[in-house]
Amino acid sequence: KKEALADLNAALKSPQPAPTKPNRTPTRQILSPHARDAGGIGLVVLALLAILGVWLEAAGPVGQGLSWLLHTALGVAAVLFPIVGIYWGFVLLRDIAPEDRVRMFIGFTVMTIGLLGLLSLARGNPSPFAGYDATKKLHGLAEAGGLVGALAAYPLSRVISAVGAGIVCAGFA
Repeated sequence: KKEALADLNAALKSPQPAPTKPNRTPTRQILSPHARDAGGIGLVVLALLAILGVWLEAAGPVGQGLSWLLHTALGVAAVLFPIVGIYWGFVLLRDIAPEDRVRMFIGFTVMTIGLLGLLSLARGNPSPFAGYDATKKLHGLAEAGGLVGALAAYPLSRVISAVGAGIVCAGFA
């Protein structure tokens, strides 16, 4: 009886194997290699729509919205977005320098912020709250470095002067 009771206690205390699920590959693992391709194609398509909207003003309401968004964010530098978008799209599609891609993107982003800050300083240093008004020459975000440039340059110019902000932005660039 003692042995039977000990066996019963051991059986109750031992971990029971969990019911097994069929081995299935997670969706993320299946789609992960193709995410880079999808991102590259999406970026090229967005850049081509930006060409129609920003350069040619021929993309209808979507192109107008995209043009407004790019001019608000990047100001007069919005005209360069299609070139940069196509370049980064092909970098993703061709799988160029996969180990350096993140480093390249971070460096490019910091450089862009610095250049847009310098552009914003050179074009009147508008406040980030100046708004999108392409008719206000040298005062609206659309005619300077956009919201990104204003967010980089305006606070710095208030804390360390416009010249100091220019030095910091040049360092970023």
